[in-house]
Amino acid sequence: MDPLGATASIVNLLQLAGNVIKYLNGLKHSSEDIKRLVVELCTIRGLLLTVKDLVTEESVLHESLHEQDGLFSQIESSLQLLASKIGGSTTNTTLKLGTNLRWPLRKDDVKDTLSSIERQKTLLSLALQSDQM
Repeated sequence: MDPLGATASIVNLLQLAGNVIKYLNGLKHSSEDIKRLVVELCTIRGLLLTVKDLVTEESVLHESLHEQDGLFSQIESSLQLLASKIGGSTTNTTLKLGTNLRWPLRKDDVKDTLSSIERQKTLLSLALQSDQM
């Protein structure tokens, strides 16, 4: 994958993360777990913006984009799973609650998603650090 294709992949992740964040921020009475999830998503989105600006063919991050089950694939899977659970489509620009008026995620789902995003954020941060060395 060339740097331009890598940038396009990252832009897709940024849009997906932005859609999920927008939906979660729109909730009136969100729990502390949801607020933490929004913070983690915002952080990973910031890291992805940095990656987009730094990715080159020689970078470790570029290699991560090639891997089938690599970090970027894991981030995309987590974001798509979260978007689908809250009633959104990964191709739409906005997420909708749809006909289900109650919150679709159980507390365990939120905690699992939160720990997964935290782990991916940490790995992305470490990849950025090693890429800079």
